Amino acid sequence: MKKQLENKKAVASIYSRVREILETARCSAYRAVNFAMVQAYWHIGRVIVKVTRCVTNCR
Repeated sequence: MKKQLENKKAVASIYSRVREILETARCSAYRAVNFAMVQAYWHIGRVIVKVTRCVTNCR
């Protein structure tokens, strides 16, 4: 009976650690995607500004 209790605690500990690892990975993925989206929007804005300047200066 005591061994079963120890095994259950060990499994619960492993499960908890795996959950923690996955949560950390999920947060890292969110940050990476957010960073990539900010970069993309910045580049889009840069293109818009360049085109707008060209059109304005060409007139």
